[in-house]
Amino acid sequence: MKKQEMSLKQQYQRLTMAKAQATRNGQPTPKLDKKIEKMKAMMGSTVQKVPAAKPSAGKFVDYKGVNKLPMQGGACTPK
Repeated sequence: MKKQEMSLKQQYQRLTMAKAQATRNGQPTPKLDKKIEKMKAMMGSTVQKVPAAKPSAGKFVDYKGVNKLPMQGGACTPK
């Protein structure tokens, strides 16, 4: 696939992967940095990093006066 045929997003991904590979090998990447910045400018705000998965707030709410351990043995509770 030629460069012109690839979408901007695919080109951006290819450049960032090449930069990551170069930095792992300890090589400086001034040309790649310039190309990546240029791609970001061309794409505008369409390039967004995916936010980290946050745990749901309701799952970890500290309720006052509630035992933190889950109740076990539900069949043994008095009626």
